[in-house]
Amino acid sequence: MATSTPLSSEAPSGDQLCDFVPRQSVVEVLGTEEFEVQGGNVSRDSADALSGAACQLAVDGDVVVSVMVGFMLGYAGNGFREGLYSWTDTGDDGPVTGEARLSRGDYLIDVEVVGIAEGRDAETDAVGLAQQVIQTLEIPDEWTLQGTAPSR
Repeated sequence: MATSTPLSSEAPSGDQLCDFVPRQSVVEVLGTEEFEVQGGNVSRDSADALSGAACQLAVDGDVVVSVMVGFMLGYAGNGFREGLYSWTDTGDDGPVTGEARLSRGDYLIDVEVVGIAEGRDAETDAVGLAQQVIQTLEIPDEWTLQGTAPSR
């Protein structure tokens, strides 16, 4: 059972991994500073509008935090409308994995956290990181894509 304080929905100041994931939050979630950035970046168009963002963090070569941000179009948009907001996968023999999908304006934020820190709730941490990413990337709330915005 998780006993640690839940990750705040407010993004802390300080270093940001992949230019948008708060380092302090990752250390809290993982319970260690011993992790590596396997890849990631923030992509913007010629008008400096967000096109997408990604970040993968690993411990001992295994990805333990994955964050993807993209437009709510095509497969991603349909998957969100049919999928869940957040959930936990306890797996058979593997570690607990928490995942959160959040929509904000035209964007879908998908965060996966493999719960490796003792006492952490991976699902709650995934939701908290998704909320923080909305702030760090300054994702607008306005829906501008064709069709109706998701109603979750």
